[in-house]
Amino acid sequence: MGQPSVVEVVSAEAVAQFAVALEHGAQEPAVAVDVGKTLIELGRLDEAAEMFELVTSQDPGRLPGWIGLALVALEQGDLDRARRAIQRARALHGLRAD
Repeated sequence: MGQPSVVEVVSAEAVAQFAVALEHGAQEPAVAVDVGKTLIELGRLDEAAEMFELVTSQDPGRLPGWIGLALVALEQGDLDRARRAIQRARALHGLRAD
């Protein structure tokens, strides 16, 4: 592998800054969602899943947490887990889970 791209470096720096915010009590679900999105972009799927699980445990009605879990599951090839996350999101928002 060659040198990391500028996007990878900036994204890695963003994750580090988000982590500092989380450590200092900024455990807002929105911050964890942003960290999760950045971790997906970096391919750090297990860590991204942890962030989205934090969101859904703190605020089970927060749609971005469930969507994030579904995206991670899809990236990992776990269609059943992705389907469950989408069904949960749909149920929380009054949509039929066909």
